Amino acid sequence: MKTIICAVDYSTYSATALQYAYSYSKLLDAKLIVINVFEYPTVWNSDVPKPNFGEFNQTASEEYKAFLRNFCIKTLGKQAYEEATIELVTLHDLTVKESILNYAEKINPLLIITGARGMHKMKEFVLGSTTNDLIAEARQPILAIPKHHSFFALNNAVYATALELQDIEAIKRISERCIGDKTTLHIVHITTKLTEELSNKIETFKNKLQEELTACKWTFTILKGKSRAEELQKYLNMNETDMLIMRERSAFSAIRELWEEDFVRTMERKAMLPLLSIPTN
Repeated sequence: MKTIICAVDYSTYSATALQYAYSYSKLLDAKLIVINVFEYPTVWNSDVPKPNFGEFNQTASEEYKAFLRNFCIKTLGKQAYEEATIELVTLHDLTVKESILNYAEKINPLLIITGARGMHKMKEFVLGSTTNDLIAEARQPILAIPKHHSFFALNNAVYATALELQDIEAIKRISERCIGDKTTLHIVHITTKLTEELSNKIETFKNKLQEELTACKWTFTILKGKSRAEELQKYLNMNETDMLIMRERSAFSAIRELWEEDFVRTMERKAMLPLLSIPTN
């Protein structure tokens, strides 16, 4: 059975992510695992309950899991929570990022869902965004959900490609596992200059797409502009996009000069819709 992890920290962002994860797991007929990482010492969010435990023993673990259960019930509603296939997991001892990554390695989920921003500002200043860290290091896809974004449908998903062969593999996996039968996958490439060499590369890439993508609805579009992020944002706004999909690229990618190293994380900050980041490895 497909499995989805949703990591929460009790913030408003993670409540939105949990609501999205609940609906998305139903679309994909997947089991939902909701996890929370207990850090100590920790800088608490103002919304986070402050349990009075010393050692994180079995009793404390169950008490902390009760907080997580109550958060899920409050966020989803009691009936939806009880009817769904949801497993609750509390982790501790390590940093949030390491705990999530280690747990994901054990169960190999389809993807990990998190709020696009959920960490306390002081912690984000000290440690950096957990979501950005996961995008950079996770071996599983990361789906970042912006604040107050509700799941209505997944009719249109946009995949921003750098025309690499690895994109073909990623697109095929996504079409088979991460989107519904009714979803149209819009594949786009953004360039600042259309050369003859690039035109040949585009034609080769499109032909490969036609060979590989036989089981889903898809389109292919070339966008041209000075700013890739701005051109992509305009395209997303014009096409009623439900999800943006990108592949996280290595810092040592051979096409680094043409496709910014931090483009995925730039869009995570700019986009006001869910961003699914596919790992390079």
